[in-house]
Amino acid sequence: MTDILIAFHSPTGRTRALAHRLAEGVASVEGCNALLRRIGPEGPEPQATMSDLAACAGVAIGTPVHFAAPSTPVRAFLDQATELWLGGVLAGRPATAFCSAGSGGGREAALMSLWAVFASHGMVIVPLGGTHREMADLSAAHGASPFGAGSVSGPGERPNDVEALLARRQGEALARIARRLSG
Repeated sequence: MTDILIAFHSPTGRTRALAHRLAEGVASVEGCNALLRRIGPEGPEPQATMSDLAACAGVAIGTPVHFAAPSTPVRAFLDQATELWLGGVLAGRPATAFCSAGSGGGREAALMSLWAVFASHGMVIVPLGGTHREMADLSAAHGASPFGAGSVSGPGERPNDVEALLARRQGEALARIARRLSG
């Protein structure tokens, strides 16, 4: 079984909802299993650990956007990975990022900040990409970009249908790549 870690911080529940949609995408790929883990005190999922990170075949990190950056709990979690970095444990493994933002501002900057961490570890960055037709559909506001799935505050339930669909696609892409690389 190819285990994919989906670790997230979600004080409002929006990032958690996206994480669950990514997990659906991971589970849709034969032989892949999503491990949902929380970063921070909020939520019923088990707490993410460095052991989870070291053991996974691929990782998705989810964060709320705080001033165009990942949240402090997400940064603190990733800052614990020095031993993994020193040992090259994560090198060559696929990684992706997703986020939620109150105003929509700074989503891509926050995602690219996570990409910098992935690059430092030598990981294979898996973007959502811009080829999904739903990405261009602006009939309803959504928080996704080619850099990753996202959710923004707005009318109606969040994530909305487009945000949820794109998160599932991102999870599926991550799982397919992780399965091929761990083959």
